[in-house]
Amino acid sequence: MNADVRGELRAELLDSEGRVLPGYSTTECVPIRTDGIRQMVRWNRVFQLDRFRDRAVRLRFHIREADLYAFWFQPHGGMGSAAFLPPNSRVTNPRGVSAQDRNRQQESPPS
Repeated sequence: MNADVRGELRAELLDSEGRVLPGYSTTECVPIRTDGIRQMVRWNRVFQLDRFRDRAVRLRFHIREADLYAFWFQPHGGMGSAAFLPPNSRVTNPRGVSAQDRNRQQESPPS
């Protein structure tokens, strides 16, 4: 995951109907409190990507004072990714300003 975290970021894993999968809730997620470009989301239990190979799952992020730029799934120690956040996506932080809008504001000259 690539995120600039000043507060806290947690994730939960959901089934195709939007129900939290047992063992993968936000309370069981180890909070991320620093920024980085290759951070790993962890839960108290071991996440086994192969366990979900033939199932539709969703990942929901709970973000407080953070900007999420990208995420992906990959086997532990592996290099292949199975999902990512495209550049044109909008992920909004709690202040209501997306990272993309903030970057555009910084790049635009004042009028």
